[in-house]
Amino acid sequence: MKHYRLDDINTENAALYLFDATVTDPEDAHSHDFIEIVYVMDGSADEYVDDTSYEVRRGDLIFINCTSTHRFVPHGSFSYLNVCVRPDLLLCDPLYEKYTFALLQLTAMDELRRSADGGCVRFSPSRRTEIERLLTIMLEEYRSPSLYRDDLLSGYLHILMCRILEATEAMRLPTEEATVLDELLAYIDDHLDGDLTLAALAKKCFYNPSYFSRMFKERFGRTLTDYVSDRKLAHADTLRDGGCRTLTEIADLSGFSSAGALRRTSIRRRGVPCSLSGKSTHQK
Repeated sequence: MKHYRLDDINTENAALYLFDATVTDPEDAHSHDFIEIVYVMDGSADEYVDDTSYEVRRGDLIFINCTSTHRFVPHGSFSYLNVCVRPDLLLCDPLYEKYTFALLQLTAMDELRRSADGGCVRFSPSRRTEIERLLTIMLEEYRSPSLYRDDLLSGYLHILMCRILEATEAMRLPTEEATVLDELLAYIDDHLDGDLTLAALAKKCFYNPSYFSRMFKERFGRTLTDYVSDRKLAHADTLRDGGCRTLTEIADLSGFSSAGALRRTSIRRRGVPCSLSGKSTHQK
Protein backbone atom coordinates (compact mmCIF):
# COMPACT_ATOMS: atom_id res chain seq x y z
CA MET A 1 0.00 0.00 0.00
CA LYS A 2 1.31 3.43 -0.95
CA HIS A 3 2.16 5.89 1.82
CA TYR A 4 2.58 9.49 0.63
CA ARG A 5 4.84 11.98 2.38
CA LEU A 6 4.18 15.69 2.00
CA ASP A 7 7.90 16.37 1.69
CA ASP A 8 7.99 14.16 -1.41
CA ILE A 9 5.11 15.81 -3.27
CA ASN A 10 5.48 19.37 -1.97
CA THR A 11 8.70 20.19 -3.80
CA GLU A 12 8.26 23.95 -3.35
CA ASN A 13 8.11 23.57 0.44
CA ALA A 14 5.03 25.80 0.70
CA ALA A 15 2.98 25.90 3.90
CA LEU A 16 0.23 23.99 2.08
CA TYR A 17 0.03 21.83 -1.02
CA LEU A 18 -3.01 22.29 -3.29
CA PHE A 19 -4.15 20.66 -6.50
CA ASP A 20 -7.32 19.86 -8.42
CA ALA A 21 -8.09 16.78 -10.47
CA THR A 22 -10.76 15.03 -12.50
CA VAL A 23 -10.67 11.22 -12.41
CA THR A 24 -12.78 8.32 -13.63
CA ASP A 25 -10.80 5.32 -12.40
CA PRO A 26 -10.80 3.96 -8.82
CA GLU A 27 -7.90 4.95 -6.59
CA ASP A 28 -5.64 2.46 -4.91
CA ALA A 29 -5.89 2.40 -1.12
CA HIS A 30 -3.26 4.65 0.44
CA SER A 31 -2.31 6.65 3.50
CA HIS A 32 -0.22 9.77 4.06
CA ASP A 33 1.55 11.81 6.72
CA PHE A 34 -0.59 14.93 6.19
CA ILE A 35 -4.19 16.02 6.67
CA GLU A 36 -6.18 15.99 3.46
CA ILE A 37 -9.14 18.31 2.91
CA VAL A 38 -11.02 17.22 -0.20
CA TYR A 39 -13.83 19.31 -1.70
CA VAL A 40 -15.98 17.62 -4.34
CA MET A 41 -16.42 20.08 -7.21
CA ASP A 42 -18.47 17.78 -9.46
CA GLY A 43 -19.72 14.20 -9.68
CA SER A 44 -19.93 11.60 -6.94
CA ALA A 45 -17.92 8.68 -5.59
CA ASP A 46 -17.72 6.05 -2.89
CA GLU A 47 -15.15 6.98 -0.28
CA TYR A 48 -13.59 4.00 1.50
CA VAL A 49 -12.08 4.69 4.92
CA ASP A 50 -10.41 1.47 6.03
CA ASP A 51 -13.20 -1.08 5.47
CA THR A 52 -16.19 1.30 5.55
CA SER A 53 -17.64 3.12 2.53
CA TYR A 54 -19.51 6.43 2.32
CA GLU A 55 -21.04 8.14 -0.68
CA VAL A 56 -19.80 11.67 -1.37
CA ARG A 57 -21.11 14.12 -3.94
CA ARG A 58 -20.72 17.68 -5.23
CA GLY A 59 -20.49 20.18 -2.41
CA ASP A 60 -19.19 17.71 0.16
CA LEU A 61 -15.99 18.46 2.03
CA ILE A 62 -14.11 15.45 3.39
CA PHE A 63 -11.57 15.81 6.19
CA ILE A 64 -9.17 12.85 5.99
CA ASN A 65 -6.75 12.07 8.81
CA CYS A 66 -3.17 11.04 8.18
CA THR A 67 -3.97 7.92 10.24
CA SER A 68 -6.58 6.72 7.73
CA THR A 69 -6.28 4.22 4.92
CA HIS A 70 -8.64 5.45 2.22
CA ARG A 71 -9.51 5.65 -1.47
CA PHE A 72 -12.20 7.00 -3.82
CA VAL A 73 -14.16 4.96 -6.35
CA PRO A 74 -15.77 7.46 -8.77
CA HIS A 75 -19.25 7.11 -10.25
CA GLY A 76 -18.15 8.29 -13.70
CA SER A 77 -16.32 11.64 -13.86
CA PHE A 78 -15.29 12.88 -10.41
CA SER A 79 -13.71 16.32 -9.88
CA TYR A 80 -12.25 17.58 -6.64
CA LEU A 81 -9.94 20.17 -5.14
CA ASN A 82 -7.45 18.95 -2.57
CA VAL A 83 -5.75 20.88 0.25
CA CYS A 84 -2.88 19.02 1.94
CA VAL A 85 -1.95 20.33 5.37
CA ARG A 86 0.87 19.51 7.76
CA PRO A 87 -0.68 18.49 11.11
CA ASP A 88 1.53 20.89 13.06
CA LEU A 89 0.06 23.79 11.09
CA LEU A 90 -3.23 23.10 12.88
CA LEU A 91 -1.80 21.98 16.20
CA CYS A 92 0.06 25.25 16.68
CA ASP A 93 -3.02 27.40 16.07
CA PRO A 94 -4.83 28.48 19.28
CA LEU A 95 -8.08 28.75 17.30
CA TYR A 96 -8.76 25.05 17.66
CA GLU A 97 -8.69 25.09 21.44
CA LYS A 98 -11.86 27.19 21.24
CA TYR A 99 -13.70 24.46 19.37
CA THR A 100 -12.86 21.43 21.46
CA PHE A 101 -15.64 19.07 20.49
CA ALA A 102 -16.07 20.26 16.91
CA LEU A 103 -12.44 19.41 16.20
CA LEU A 104 -12.66 16.12 18.10
CA GLN A 105 -15.71 15.10 16.08
CA LEU A 106 -13.99 16.08 12.84
CA THR A 107 -10.56 14.59 13.46
CA ALA A 108 -11.15 11.80 15.97
CA MET A 109 -9.61 8.46 15.18
CA ASP A 110 -11.72 6.44 12.77
CA GLU A 111 -12.57 3.94 15.52
CA LEU A 112 -14.61 6.70 17.20
CA ARG A 113 -16.38 8.03 14.15
CA ARG A 114 -20.15 7.83 14.71
CA SER A 115 -21.27 9.90 11.78
CA ALA A 116 -22.57 7.90 8.82
CA ASP A 117 -20.71 10.44 6.69
CA GLY A 118 -17.26 9.45 7.93
CA GLY A 119 -15.76 12.92 8.35
CA CYS A 120 -17.85 14.56 5.60
CA VAL A 121 -19.07 18.14 6.10
CA ARG A 122 -21.98 19.61 4.15
CA PHE A 123 -22.71 23.32 3.82
CA SER A 124 -25.81 25.37 3.12
CA PRO A 125 -26.16 26.52 -0.54
CA SER A 126 -25.01 30.06 0.24
CA ARG A 127 -22.08 28.87 2.34
CA ARG A 128 -21.13 26.36 -0.35
CA THR A 129 -20.71 29.21 -2.85
CA GLU A 130 -18.40 30.95 -0.41
CA ILE A 131 -16.36 27.79 0.20
CA GLU A 132 -15.92 27.11 -3.51
CA ARG A 133 -14.80 30.69 -4.13
CA LEU A 134 -12.38 30.52 -1.20
CA LEU A 135 -10.85 27.25 -2.42
CA THR A 136 -10.53 28.61 -5.96
CA ILE A 137 -8.69 31.67 -4.64
CA MET A 138 -6.39 29.44 -2.58
CA LEU A 139 -5.56 27.31 -5.62
CA GLU A 140 -4.87 30.41 -7.75
CA GLU A 141 -2.64 31.84 -5.04
CA TYR A 142 -0.76 28.56 -4.74
CA ARG A 143 -0.13 28.41 -8.49
CA SER A 144 1.03 32.05 -8.68
CA PRO A 145 3.63 32.24 -5.92
CA SER A 146 4.37 35.63 -4.46
CA LEU A 147 6.43 36.92 -1.58
CA TYR A 148 3.39 36.63 0.70
CA ARG A 149 1.99 33.34 -0.62
CA ASP A 150 2.53 31.24 2.52
CA ASP A 151 1.04 33.93 4.77
CA LEU A 152 -1.96 34.36 2.50
CA LEU A 153 -2.55 30.62 2.26
CA SER A 154 -2.33 30.26 6.05
CA GLY A 155 -4.87 33.05 6.44
CA TYR A 156 -7.23 31.46 3.92
CA LEU A 157 -6.85 28.10 5.68
CA HIS A 158 -7.82 29.79 8.95
CA ILE A 159 -11.05 31.06 7.35
CA LEU A 160 -11.73 27.65 5.78
CA MET A 161 -11.24 25.83 9.08
CA CYS A 162 -13.54 28.28 10.87
CA ARG A 163 -16.27 27.53 8.33
CA ILE A 164 -15.66 23.78 8.63
CA LEU A 165 -15.83 23.86 12.44
CA GLU A 166 -18.90 26.08 12.29
CA ALA A 167 -20.64 23.58 10.01
CA THR A 168 -19.55 20.67 12.21
CA GLU A 169 -21.03 22.33 15.29
CA ALA A 170 -24.31 22.95 13.44
CA MET A 171 -24.55 19.31 12.30
CA ARG A 172 -24.07 17.63 15.66
CA LEU A 173 -26.77 16.41 18.00
CA PRO A 174 -26.86 17.71 21.61
CA THR A 175 -25.93 14.29 22.98
CA GLU A 176 -23.07 13.59 20.59
CA GLU A 177 -20.31 15.17 22.66
CA ALA A 178 -20.86 12.84 25.60
CA THR A 179 -21.23 9.90 23.23
CA VAL A 180 -17.92 10.49 21.47
CA LEU A 181 -16.06 11.08 24.73
CA ASP A 182 -17.61 7.93 26.21
CA GLU A 183 -16.48 6.03 23.13
CA LEU A 184 -12.98 7.35 23.70
CA LEU A 185 -13.07 5.58 27.06
CA ALA A 186 -14.40 2.43 25.40
CA TYR A 187 -11.55 2.62 22.88
CA ILE A 188 -9.06 2.74 25.76
CA ASP A 189 -10.66 -0.33 27.38
CA ASP A 190 -10.49 -2.23 24.07
CA HIS A 191 -6.84 -1.33 23.43
CA LEU A 192 -5.17 -1.72 26.81
CA ASP A 193 -2.29 -3.57 25.16
CA GLY A 194 -1.82 -0.83 22.55
CA ASP A 195 -0.16 2.58 22.55
CA LEU A 196 -2.33 4.65 24.91
CA THR A 197 0.23 7.30 25.71
CA LEU A 198 -0.83 10.93 25.78
CA ALA A 199 1.23 11.64 22.67
CA ALA A 200 -0.32 8.76 20.71
CA LEU A 201 -3.95 9.56 21.54
CA ALA A 202 -3.46 13.29 21.07
CA LYS A 203 -1.92 12.64 17.66
CA LYS A 204 -4.85 10.45 16.63
CA CYS A 205 -7.24 13.29 17.48
CA PHE A 206 -4.97 16.06 16.18
CA TYR A 207 -4.67 17.84 19.49
CA ASN A 208 -1.67 19.41 21.09
CA PRO A 209 -0.73 16.85 23.80
CA SER A 210 -0.74 19.39 26.64
CA TYR A 211 -4.16 20.68 25.61
CA PHE A 212 -5.52 17.16 25.14
CA SER A 213 -4.28 16.29 28.63
CA ARG A 214 -5.95 19.35 30.13
CA MET A 215 -9.22 18.69 28.28
CA PHE A 216 -9.25 15.06 29.44
CA LYS A 217 -8.63 15.96 33.08
CA GLU A 218 -11.36 18.61 33.05
CA ARG A 219 -13.84 16.12 31.59
CA PHE A 220 -12.94 13.00 33.61
CA GLY A 221 -11.37 14.34 36.81
CA ARG A 222 -7.96 12.69 36.39
CA THR A 223 -5.11 12.70 33.94
CA LEU A 224 -5.14 10.43 30.93
CA THR A 225 -2.10 8.58 32.30
CA ASP A 226 -3.83 7.89 35.61
CA TYR A 227 -7.05 6.86 33.90
CA VAL A 228 -5.25 4.36 31.65
CA SER A 229 -3.31 3.00 34.65
CA ASP A 230 -6.53 2.53 36.62
CA ARG A 231 -8.22 0.70 33.75
CA LYS A 232 -5.22 -1.61 33.32
CA LEU A 233 -5.20 -2.35 37.05
CA ALA A 234 -8.94 -3.05 36.99
CA HIS A 235 -8.43 -5.45 34.09
CA ALA A 236 -5.58 -7.15 35.97
CA ASP A 237 -7.98 -7.70 38.89
CA THR A 238 -10.37 -9.64 36.67
CA LEU A 239 -7.54 -11.80 35.28
CA ARG A 240 -6.22 -12.97 38.64
CA ASP A 241 -9.61 -14.08 39.97
CA GLY A 242 -9.07 -17.59 38.64
CA GLY A 243 -5.65 -17.94 40.21
CA CYS A 244 -4.24 -19.85 37.25
CA ARG A 245 -2.06 -17.10 35.73
CA THR A 246 1.32 -15.82 36.78
CA LEU A 247 1.83 -12.14 37.54
CA THR A 248 3.89 -11.82 34.36
CA GLU A 249 1.03 -13.24 32.28
CA ILE A 250 -1.47 -10.92 33.96
CA ALA A 251 0.81 -7.94 33.36
CA ASP A 252 1.15 -8.81 29.68
CA LEU A 253 -2.60 -9.31 29.16
CA SER A 254 -3.35 -6.03 30.95
CA GLY A 255 -1.04 -3.93 28.83
CA PHE A 256 1.88 -3.60 31.25
CA SER A 257 5.43 -4.01 29.99
CA SER A 258 6.35 -6.35 32.87
CA ALA A 259 5.26 -7.68 36.24
CA GLY A 260 7.48 -5.02 37.80
CA ALA A 261 5.63 -2.28 35.92
CA LEU A 262 2.34 -3.73 37.19
CA ARG A 263 3.60 -3.68 40.80
CA ARG A 264 4.95 -0.13 40.52
CA THR A 265 1.72 1.17 39.01
CA SER A 266 -0.32 -0.52 41.74
CA ILE A 267 1.82 1.12 44.43
CA ARG A 268 1.54 4.52 42.75
CA ARG A 269 -2.23 4.38 42.20
CA ARG A 270 -3.39 2.22 45.15
CA GLY A 271 -0.61 2.44 47.69
CA VAL A 272 0.01 -1.31 47.75
CA PRO A 273 1.83 -3.66 45.36
CA CYS A 274 -0.17 -5.95 43.13
CA SER A 275 0.00 -9.64 44.04
CA LEU A 276 -1.76 -12.86 43.10
CA SER A 277 -3.53 -13.08 46.46
CA GLY A 278 -6.56 -10.88 46.85
CA LYS A 279 -7.47 -7.47 45.49
CA SER A 280 -6.77 -4.06 46.91
CA THR A 281 -9.27 -1.25 47.05
CA HIS A 282 -9.17 0.60 43.74
CA GLN A 283 -10.87 3.26 41.68
CA LYS A 284 -13.20 2.44 38.86
